[in-house]
Amino acid sequence: ASDVYKRQIVSSSIAVIEPEGRMCSVRVITGEMFLLNTRLKFVEEVLNSPQFIKINNQTIINTSYIKEFSATDNARIKVILTNGSCYFVSRYYIKNFRRNYHG
Repeated sequence: ASDVYKRQIVSSSIAVIEPEGRMCSVRVITGEMFLLNTRLKFVEEVLNSPQFIKINNQTIINTSYIKEFSATDNARIKVILTNGSCYFVSRYYIKNFRRNYHG
């Protein structure tokens, strides 16, 4: 029998998903973190929701938790989530961010 603790995570509570080795770390808006035994590319395909936007090679964010964002130097966008965490939209993903985020 497996001792792995399985837990359902409601996708609307997910704030950020980032790669963690061959897995993904999923941070929910309450601050808890979980590991998903899958790669970021697969998570991207499964989520397939306009609410989740990939903002750089390492990060998918839930746009419903964006508190504010602003342009920075190096043609990037700084995004601050409602839990205070901060992420950067890389140049390559800016068009996608602007097209899909209607905050």
